Amino acid sequence: MGKTSFQNIQNLIKEIEQKLAQLTDGNLPVAELENLVKNAADLHERLAVLRYKAYEKFGEPKLEAVLEKHSEPKSGAGC
Repeated sequence: MGKTSFQNIQNLIKEIEQKLAQLTDGNLPVAELENLVKNAADLHERLAVLRYKAYEKFGEPKLEAVLEKHSEPKSGAGC
């Protein structure tokens, strides 16, 4: 059976941030790219579970409320 290493979400985010900084700087070894993708997938999966649990507890948000929130103009954005 394979070894599982569970990281809390904050540590997972920190590790992703560090790897992305290395990637941006051109210093991320190709072998570490696979680890970055796995961590990002783990984060996505955990957030999806948290969303599901929130919907289960509080109900899904109304589509209109979600659309209104995303369509509001951001302050300080110059056009």
